[in-house]
Amino acid sequence: MIRFSPWSVIFPLLFSVSVYFISNIVNGIVRDPYMDEIFHIPQAQRFCNFDFTHDPKITTPPLIYIFSMILRSCSVSNLRNINALFSIVNLIITFKISKLLHNKDALETWLTSLAIGFFPVSFFFNFLFYNETLSLTCILLMYYMALKRHRIISATFGFLSIGFRQTNFIWVCFTAGVVVIDELRLIYTSTNSKSLQNLFNEAEFNPFRKILSLIANTLIHFERLFCHLLPFILCSLCFVFLAIWNNGIALGDKSNHQISIHVPNVFYFACFTLFFLSMYVETNYFRKPLAFKFTRGTFKHIASLSITLIAIHYCTIEHPFLLSDNRHYSFYVWRYFYRGHWILKYLYAPFYLLAFNLLKSCIRKFDQLSKLVQKIHSLWMIIYSLAVFFCLVTTPLLEFRYFIIPFIMLRLHSNAKNKLYIVKELILGLVVNLFTFYMFLYRPFFNRNNASVERFMW
Repeated sequence: MIRFSPWSVIFPLLFSVSVYFISNIVNGIVRDPYMDEIFHIPQAQRFCNFDFTHDPKITTPPLIYIFSMILRSCSVSNLRNINALFSIVNLIITFKISKLLHNKDALETWLTSLAIGFFPVSFFFNFLFYNETLSLTCILLMYYMALKRHRIISATFGFLSIGFRQTNFIWVCFTAGVVVIDELRLIYTSTNSKSLQNLFNEAEFNPFRKILSLIANTLIHFERLFCHLLPFILCSLCFVFLAIWNNGIALGDKSNHQISIHVPNVFYFACFTLFFLSMYVETNYFRKPLAFKFTRGTFKHIASLSITLIAIHYCTIEHPFLLSDNRHYSFYVWRYFYRGHWILKYLYAPFYLLAFNLLKSCIRKFDQLSKLVQKIHSLWMIIYSLAVFFCLVTTPLLEFRYFIIPFIMLRLHSNAKNKLYIVKELILGLVVNLFTFYMFLYRPFFNRNNASVERFMW
């Protein structure tokens, strides 16, 4: 018997009402296309008129324009409202995934979903005609269907997600990795294979050994895994074929969107994530004696610091867009925290490592999960870390919206100790949203170069 919870009506309704009112305010104040909308909205309107001419400044695939054409939503406000509507869909899918992973009561699960739904960066782009919202919808549906063992449907949503943003291919590969781990776990429970026993041994965690063991066991059991991986393989082949045909991943403006080796982007993501998950950091972390922290594994700390400094020196990229566009918050972060002096970027290295260590304390040991993901905590973290690395390192631009999917994936798998932590996270998100929307809507400014109204945004 399915137990009805009033929270399943109250929280989605509250979220929907907030989306409705904010959407009306944004559309009432910002009537014309803004920022990247000056490319996306005219392109969508051309599609609505069955003119499929491609704007060379647009780098992403045209699925969002095709979707708009099918819905016949062609005005500025209607195009934005598509994302506003699907933000509610994302809230519901997030609830489904969180319930499946953690099996908590309805109140806690809805609080978690609201905290993710009001995550400031993704919440902000729900009210502009960007790819982020629909891209996230496909990623969440792909992951949910994979956890429910609907492999073909999962890969189909993965393919659609690439139609919104090419880098989602990395998250398709990530989901395929979760499928492999899930199937290998089932084989292990039925055969008790020694090689699989080493793979699923949570007591010993060596990332390199785990990766090699995962690859080896995938090859050993590939015949059994093949039927589960085939939809994802076909999806990957389509992506590779399109990349070869297009002579690159970006469809347009290729000179400004080259694949890079931008390792510090991962460091920025760690600090960014730590800020929004700060309430989950173990309070006793800083109570441990400093001598214990720095004498235990001293060589490892020195090696990590050295690698971080080398990455900062050789792989820091100052993209022209980052230096010139004063409408983004990242412009001010870079201006005031990095460009003040050449040595500043190196001084942050210890803090990056501290951020990674603190994030480890944020991620709780999985204790109340469905059978789908039992005993795969370390393996999940490995493939998640690889996905984040390839997703962020390959982009030369520091832009906070690129952190949306990595953050939400991590948050979905973070198990809150109690509801108070989630409430704190939710309050933090709401306060940041209040600030960013206030700055965007009511604190416009004029650039010296032109007389157009500019607005602060993520």
